Order: sequence, then structure tokens, then C-alpha cells
Amino acid sequence: MIFVYLAQLHDVSEQEELYPPARAEEILSCANASVRAQKASVWKILRLGLLHAYGSDMRQIDFRKTDCGKWVCDRCCFSLSHTKEGVAVALSHAPVGIDREELSEKRFTRKLYDRIACAEERAVWGETPSASYIARLWTAKESLFKQEGGKVFRPEHINTEREEYASFCMDGAVISVTGRREELRVFRFDGAAFTQADLPES
Repeated sequence: MIFVYLAQLHDVSEQEELYPPARAEEILSCANASVRAQKASVWKILRLGLLHAYGSDMRQIDFRKTDCGKWVCDRCCFSLSHTKEGVAVALSHAPVGIDREELSEKRFTRKLYDRIACAEERAVWGETPSASYIARLWTAKESLFKQEGGKVFRPEHINTEREEYASFCMDGAVISVTGRREELRVFRFDGAAFTQADLPES
């Protein structure tokens, strides 16, 4: 099973201690205030998600940073994504990746599609896909890259047609998660608690 936790940035409290100390220091040292708030918020949703999914207190979990710069823990596998509007967290007992992006026709353009789509993807998606399809392709590639834990993101080298992932739209964002769609359990945070959400059609 893959647990997916989603929150709008304005629903996550800023008055909360971050753990472990090394991660807290890393987040608080971020010079960009907007990015700092995003990083803090997604880490707080990770804490709540660990408690919700596994009954695990983050303070009792061993966290460390890999050579690739990725934070991992001894309780489960997790993946994080944050934007100016919201955050997303995926938890699983197997490697997992998640990506969340606001849907924007200015960003998800034909030019981007030409840069990231491989021949097999073009055969499926065509030559003039919509912005929502390009966003789905981008987030799928991001989530697959995160699952593998690589150092350099080269989207044109990731063939999504040969991988398992699920994509859906929610709260004005496109979200992709590695794994089978039927494995996903999606929860929204409303500022106080999580409520399970129906998974929209892809």
C-alpha cells in the first residue's frame, strides 16, 4: 500500500518544532522565505503522515541523509514534493516517488514536451498534447527519478511507458506517484486532521 498525503500550504501550521535537528537546521538556513516555508510544511506533513499511516512518532525514527542528498529513515520509504501552493508526501514499505506541480499552460508547453518526451512517449501522447498531459508526463518522470534516487534529473532518458505510476489532478495541481493506482490511499489535510479523498480519474 502507498499512502499519499496532500495539503495546501496555508493549512499547515508554522508554529511547530522540526525534527531531527539536522533537518531543522537545514530548513531554517534556507535563504528564500517561500522555499523555506514549503520545506518546513512538507516535513510537517511527513511527520503527521508517519503517525497516521504507521503510528510512528518522528522523534523515535532514525533519519539520515544519503550521498545523493536525499533524506531517508529506518521506518519506511518516503518521497516529498512541494510548491508555492501545496505539498505532497508518499509513504511506502518499498521505494516510492511523488511529484506535485500546479497546472500552468505557461510552463507546460510544447517546447517543454519536445525536450522531455522520448520516441515511445510521443507515439502514445502525439505531437500536440494539452498542458495537463505535459504536466502529467513531467510529474511522472520526476516521481520515477525520485524513486530511483538518482543525482541528475534527465527527463528525456526516463521512459514512462515502461514504468508503473498513477497521475491525477487535485486542488489545481497534477500529482504523479510511482506504483499501481489500486495501491494508493490518498488523504487531504484540512489544518486539523486527515480525511481520505476519492482518487480522481486519470
